[in-house]
Amino acid sequence: MTNRQNRGPMQVLVLLALWPWVSGIAASFDCQKARSPAEKLICQDSELSRLDEELSGLYQLVKRQVGDSKAFQQQTRASWKQREQCTDKACLQDWYRRQQANLSRQIGAPCLSYRQPVALSGKLQRLTFAGPPNFESVARGDAAETGFYLKLGQPVCTTGNPDDDEMYLPQRGVALVQLVLDTQGYAALRPYLDQSISLQGRLFAQHTGHHHAPLLLESVTLGKP
Repeated sequence: MTNRQNRGPMQVLVLLALWPWVSGIAASFDCQKARSPAEKLICQDSELSRLDEELSGLYQLVKRQVGDSKAFQQQTRASWKQREQCTDKACLQDWYRRQQANLSRQIGAPCLSYRQPVALSGKLQRLTFAGPPNFESVARGDAAETGFYLKLGQPVCTTGNPDDDEMYLPQRGVALVQLVLDTQGYAALRPYLDQSISLQGRLFAQHTGHHHAPLLLESVTLGKP
């Protein structure tokens, strides 16, 4: 890690913006220096600390690839000010997810994790695929399985281990995500069909014939742009 004594004032300001004062699990700075409600919540919550650690790593990756430009510094400071307005865990969780998505768009996005909620953007589509008994062709007698899918603006990948359960195997170049919805979920999303939309949820990999995309998104909620 670069010696902090060699950093200029602006570099330190940028690092502070995306590295909240968190100690222990995800500490870039001592929690004793935490002052705002947001900083204190991050220090007290292991999940928020983990999200902070993951975001700080992504921030460093983006900074190396796009450079520490004035525009990047301004974007970072503006994002940090938004985080400082949070006074509860839900707000901070949403902020971290949105920042992860925003930073990922600036580079060849890092692979998504199965372990935590993700934010995805794309066009909501209603598609039909062949179901049982053969999962080959509706025209030849297979049942039609119709559902909602998110056609991503940019392909994504997921982290995983080949030895993991098949629900969590690594995936590459995924451009279509199947949505796992109940009746209320379909009703909530139906007005957005054929429109660009942002969604949040948890991913798992296809592992049955009823799964018609490499990745599926469950616990789906509408996200923020």
